Amino acid sequence: MTTKEKFPEIFNENLPGGATNEVNITNKRLYLAIRHLLSELFSIDRANDDPGNPPLTPDPSQFKDYYKVDDPNDPSKKIPDYFNEDKIRFLAIIGQLRLAGYEDPSFARIERWSKYLKDVEDADIDMDEESEFARLFPRGSMRTAPQPENDVSSANIVWVPESSRPVKVETFGTEPDPRGPDRSTNPPTQRFYHFRVLIVAEFITRFTEAMQQYSAYSELYKQVYRGLHEHSQGKFNGTQVTVTISAKQLADVTERLIRDNVNPNDPNIRLTIQSVIARTISSASGSGGLDGNFSAFGISLPDLDAGTHVEIIPDNLHAVRVIYYCAQLEEMRLFATVDTVVEHATSGMLPISRGPGLDRIYRWIKRAPERINEFERRGLYARVLGLAQGSVDEPLPNREFSDLWFRFLASVSLKFREITSSERSQVSDEQIHKAGRDLAVNISLHGYGITAPAAIEMQGVVQEMIDMLSDTEILRSYGVRDIWQLVDRVSALYLNGAANGVKFRTMAASGERIISWLARKAPILSSASALGLGITTFDGRGNRRPTNDFFTLAELAERWLAVTGTTDEMAERHTDPVDLDAQLTVPMLGQNTGFQAGIQNTLDQAGIELPAMPAVPQI
Repeated sequence: MTTKEKFPEIFNENLPGGATNEVNITNKRLYLAIRHLLSELFSIDRANDDPGNPPLTPDPSQFKDYYKVDDPNDPSKKIPDYFNEDKIRFLAIIGQLRLAGYEDPSFARIERWSKYLKDVEDADIDMDEESEFARLFPRGSMRTAPQPENDVSSANIVWVPESSRPVKVETFGTEPDPRGPDRSTNPPTQRFYHFRVLIVAEFITRFTEAMQQYSAYSELYKQVYRGLHEHSQGKFNGTQVTVTISAKQLADVTERLIRDNVNPNDPNIRLTIQSVIARTISSASGSGGLDGNFSAFGISLPDLDAGTHVEIIPDNLHAVRVIYYCAQLEEMRLFATVDTVVEHATSGMLPISRGPGLDRIYRWIKRAPERINEFERRGLYARVLGLAQGSVDEPLPNREFSDLWFRFLASVSLKFREITSSERSQVSDEQIHKAGRDLAVNISLHGYGITAPAAIEMQGVVQEMIDMLSDTEILRSYGVRDIWQLVDRVSALYLNGAANGVKFRTMAASGERIISWLARKAPILSSASALGLGITTFDGRGNRRPTNDFFTLAELAERWLAVTGTTDEMAERHTDPVDLDAQLTVPMLGQNTGFQAGIQNTLDQAGIELPAMPAVPQI
């Protein structure tokens, strides 16, 4: 009967996704860091002279099946070596680090440093231990030992001549791109990036301490490993039994024995080890009272976002971008110009005869009862965008939109300027993410109800107005050459003065494209990280530059701020993040919910009592 060993804290083959699972990716970073430090600092596994086992590969799934030569006269005859010292040492170090909570060799800095160094020329960067990090391998490869004689390279190893000194470059494979899948394809495809490893100086200190602990109590670790091997019940499959070994349990049991001053040469050591193993298992199951070593137990909290609906609805944002576009045209007096032209045609003042232009005017008049009117449009602008146009009495205006909109544009503008400068950055990617998320949630919330059908109708109305006013005969009758000259002339002559057409056209075009960007980024804005926003990238020399996508967004924001006369000082004052007291993601249904205190007080003083709304059924 043969035995198969599994080490789930190095590679867990039962997790969905296998090597691309987040847990296995974390395990692999720790595995590669320890493997590298053992080789670099202690020359362990660098020049392996054990004929039974090759050096450790960069693939943690291959950490198994150690062998030893059974016949010294015939090295080809090997038998399993379940208690190989190199294997036990490796597991003991991993177990100690995990027990102490040092599972990440980068100390949560890998994403930050990868942003700055992922396109550097060197495959790895060496730093002394006084620096903030010791080693970074951003391109998924590691240059290590000189090439030994008669070396047989594996598929993961490439020999590269460098300055007449051969060095070994080992590739680590790939990992899912932290920016997420490529959404430019349909369906979205998963992107991959070089597997990155960052080893900071603090981790090296903890690793050295773990190595010293193992060296001092190596015999005790070996005894405990044997005990865990025997204690594992295994899973039989014909003539094979599977034994699962926990590195964390190996460290926990050994530390208990060290505290109890247990001698590894004690004749009753096996019974003592089995007793301690039983105590750790009972403690972990909750039946051991306060006897357990609580530092040995991991903390796993539920994912609060699991099973929830997305709080940013892209369709709602697309509807609101149409409303925003139309609101700026309303401010530019496009709608009022159409009404004036129609009025002139109805009264016979417009000097045009039968033709396409007059046909469009006639259809406009006949469909007027079915079309959304000015009062309804202005009420929609107030409820969705908080724009107080005219004397519309809207009980639930979007009072937060203006501030959230300006903060997002100001943050994008300042971030764009900082990317290519050498000054200290004042706006982080997370601030852009928060400002965009706050704005997108607000827009999504006010995109419910009749906003979508109204937007569909209004985009058709806008196109119909542009077609009408672009008619050659109508333009000629007013003595202008294009539709915007017509709007300016009619406004100046009949509507108490012309508006700034360039300003409102720029605001309309830029604003709707900015909201469209938010809709495209809705899944990323709904997440807890800004990694997928794609704000910065690096050129071949390691210099930061904005991505094409962020460059376009920043250009739109700059254009909007410029035409509204926003100074740099005003923009900088609005880049600091704000803590919102409440941020609803769906409309609230309930008695008097949503009414401002002032409105409710006015109703109470007037003696007006609104009918109670039906209660929302509890499912």
